[in-house]
Amino acid sequence: MTSYRIYRNNTAVADTNDTSYSDLGLSPLTTYDYRVTALDDSDNESVSTPTVQATTGDPPPVSDDLVAFYRMETGFGTLVEDSTANANHGTLVGGTWAPSAQFGGGIEFDGVDDHVDLGGLDVVGTGLTVMAW
Repeated sequence: MTSYRIYRNNTAVADTNDTSYSDLGLSPLTTYDYRVTALDDSDNESVSTPTVQATTGDPPPVSDDLVAFYRMETGFGTLVEDSTANANHGTLVGGTWAPSAQFGGGIEFDGVDDHVDLGGLDVVGTGLTVMAW
């Protein structure tokens, strides 16, 4: 045995040498089926483990301290929803929705002129933190 192959809903999602696996980018409140096989040096697969089910919970609440929080998982149209109560929604300009990105949904930008227009977003104070991945 050289590695393990992880299956989610009968689709191979990862090969790993570890005896644990974290599955990222899943939908909230959804049940998934998992099974595992072992692989040898020639990539031959063993018989699968029995299927087990796991159900995701609710996503964590969005902090009240945020001016805006864009999950970028809408998947259609030009509205980029703000998940806070502030409703600082953006407008997608030229980008393409990627519903099955590595960590859930996302937006693909061409690196030239695609962007999200945040309009007149009012950021109070002198500090600003932006996170993206």
